[in-house]
Formats: sequence, C-alpha cells, structure tokens
Amino acid sequence: MNKDLLDTVSSIATLITPILLVLLGGIGWLIQHKLESAKTKREAQLNRIHELEEKLREDRIAIYNALLEPFFILFTSDAAFKT
Repeated sequence: MNKDLLDTVSSIATLITPILLVLLGGIGWLIQHKLESAKTKREAQLNRIHELEEKLREDRIAIYNALLEPFFILFTSDAAFKT
C-alpha cells in the first residue's frame, strides 16, 4: 500500500512540476513586463515634464525681458544710446 501511494505521489509530482514551472514562469514574465511598462511610462512622463519646463522657462524669459525692457530704457543714460 505504501509503495502504491508513493508511486502515485511521485507520478503526480512528475506531472505537476512542468505545469508549475510554466505557470510560475508566466507569472514572473507578467510581473516583469508590467514593471518595465510602468518604468517606460514613468520615464516618458518625466521627459514630457522636462520638455514642458524648458518651454515654460523660455516663455518666462521672453515675458521678463518684455516687462523689464521699459525699465532698462528708462534707467539707462543717454550716453549709452549714443555709442
């Protein structure tokens, strides 16, 4: 009886082992794929934020120059304009 039970358990383990390997490998691949996808998405978001910040910085400089130009003209001496 013990021999039959041991053979049955051994047979079941032999059949289940490849199935478990495939399932666990698939689960590992899915987790890795989701993590890489999230990382790629996050990098794209960070790049987009950086691009927007650069554009805003350029716009901000242009606005500051337009706002400050009258003051530069007002406080600059006439001698500077003659040269």
